[in-house]
Amino acid sequence: MPLNIRDLEPLERGGVENRKGVDYQDTYAAILFLDMFFDQSLLEVWIETHDDITLIWRQEKNGRFFEAAEFIQAKKRETRWTVSALCKPEKYNKYDEEDLPSGADGRDESKKSRIKKEIQHKLPSQSILEKSLANDRCEDGMAISFRVVTAGDVNDDLALLREPRNSPKRQAGQASFETLIAKVSKMVPNAMSKNGNTSTFWLTNALWEVTGSVEHLEHKLLNKIDEVAYSFGEALYPEQKKQLKNNLVRMMFLAGTAEAADRKRFNRVQALSWIEDQVNKSAHMPVQAAETSLLRDKLEKAKLGSLYQKADQVRRDFVKWRASAPYMPLPSRDLVVSEVESALNRLELNLDLGQIDGGKVFFQACLDATDRVSAKHNVSKQVTEGCMYHIAGRCGHRWLPEDTQ
Repeated sequence: MPLNIRDLEPLERGGVENRKGVDYQDTYAAILFLDMFFDQSLLEVWIETHDDITLIWRQEKNGRFFEAAEFIQAKKRETRWTVSALCKPEKYNKYDEEDLPSGADGRDESKKSRIKKEIQHKLPSQSILEKSLANDRCEDGMAISFRVVTAGDVNDDLALLREPRNSPKRQAGQASFETLIAKVSKMVPNAMSKNGNTSTFWLTNALWEVTGSVEHLEHKLLNKIDEVAYSFGEALYPEQKKQLKNNLVRMMFLAGTAEAADRKRFNRVQALSWIEDQVNKSAHMPVQAAETSLLRDKLEKAKLGSLYQKADQVRRDFVKWRASAPYMPLPSRDLVVSEVESALNRLELNLDLGQIDGGKVFFQACLDATDRVSAKHNVSKQVTEGCMYHIAGRCGHRWLPEDTQ
């Protein structure tokens, strides 16, 4: 009997070691999970099985319903994507230029070149396109498609892939599309799937989605949580939405590190049940009006009570800054807050997974993270530190694992 997608073993397996820093991918997966609530044709979302994310769709043609698979590669890199980045072995894309030494003298450039070679020597030689195309191996004729999701935008050559797959601009014979096919074919002349399809098949069936940074994705996820809550007649407070978001992203992360297939796959029935349960729990989560009382309680539990007086004053200063900082427009102030929240969310996930100790050690890691946001936006460290205390005082942050609160 021909093997279908449910029978096939993944070509590689995800794990804790190679899933570090995947907040972008897991946030995007969380959005897709919620999409099952709104879109009846999205049947299943799989995490780290055949690809970063795999979707199972219900499609219809001539009155006949059938399943189709979509294989998604999610890339956090924010620099511009080119045909070269798509087609060269991924080892060339595994570093960011900003992480390498830079400078005007030749010694720095020489060191940069040496580091590149060391990285490239250690990493596998398959390109993003080839890795994606390799998923074309179902033996039952299942319809498949591909998607690349990136934080960074694409250049003019790849811009065609942002058009819908059925766009007239992407049809055979269109000059710009034929030019793209020729460029890609030249760079990966030997790319061929188990089913005998080449890079032209991939380009015809691929879609490129540009999302912006992980912070943009988190905003999109929170908005989608709002939509879901409204569907149940609920309006969630910001801290309630954040808790639901954290729960969902954590579930995606754990699915990616799981070994058992049933823990990596979510179907629509499971999604609807989980969403309804979480919205009900979030809607009844108590919201503390007295920020100072809650902040003191959290600091004392983490054995940081001696910091309370200073922390509360810094928190109050932050509230004033956010309301009336004359040198920074409100959208920029909101971005600072958003990035502090995002940094703390990621640290909290590591805390709950046991990857960092709670209390003073975790508190210092949080301070370091807020300092980085301070440096990035050229605002006082007291502003970003005060933002952390403000978030903690509104149920949005803690310095101990969730099960010890």
